[in-house]
Amino acid sequence: MAQLRYTTGGFSLAAEDPQAQLAENIDGSVPEDDLLPDNDDAMSSMPALSLRYEDSMGDFSYSIAGIARQLKYDTGSEKDTEMGYGAFAAGAYHAGPVTLRAIVNASEGANSYLYLSGDYFNGADAYVDTNGKLQTLSGVGGAVGLSYQVSPQYSLNASHGYTDVDLGDTTVGGNAGRKNKNTFLNLVWTPNERLMYGIEYGYFETELADGREEDASRVMVAAQYSF
Repeated sequence: MAQLRYTTGGFSLAAEDPQAQLAENIDGSVPEDDLLPDNDDAMSSMPALSLRYEDSMGDFSYSIAGIARQLKYDTGSEKDTEMGYGAFAAGAYHAGPVTLRAIVNASEGANSYLYLSGDYFNGADAYVDTNGKLQTLSGVGGAVGLSYQVSPQYSLNASHGYTDVDLGDTTVGGNAGRKNKNTFLNLVWTPNERLMYGIEYGYFETELADGREEDASRVMVAAQYSF
């Protein structure tokens, strides 16, 4: 993702590729040969702007951030523009061999910035209604994690995340309205400073806007040698 960032102390200001995504057509609301504008018609004429501040107090470190971005579509005969916003807060606490981490985020028309919030790795930010107006979609997400340094050579890590893009009473198809959960557990062995082995179990669960639910599990192993 293209980005231009300025940092001074704990503050950073950035302008970046907005990555806007529109939902697919409203299900059943229009004939098949007269579809509403969707993600193929999305465009943007200005970058997304973000502001971030991070600091630490002893064993506790934190970060807060906000983002504003333009949502726009243009079919040649129809067009509309809205603004999307997001807010994020994260923290980590180090207590000897244990580190606790957490993040919470909320957005209105900026769901592309919620990690794994829908199809194509991010959820829809807005949809176009039958009057040709952009309607923003809201989303929330969060994650918690724990790392435990069992010994100088072994570390155990666990995390759980959740994301929900809310439709309210709207029936929008495709990548909108998806709830995603994932849980990871891994063990890392570092026999020396150049060599690392790891094994990880992941569990994934998703619920689509029509109520369908799916889940899956994955086991991965890795080896890394640093020259």
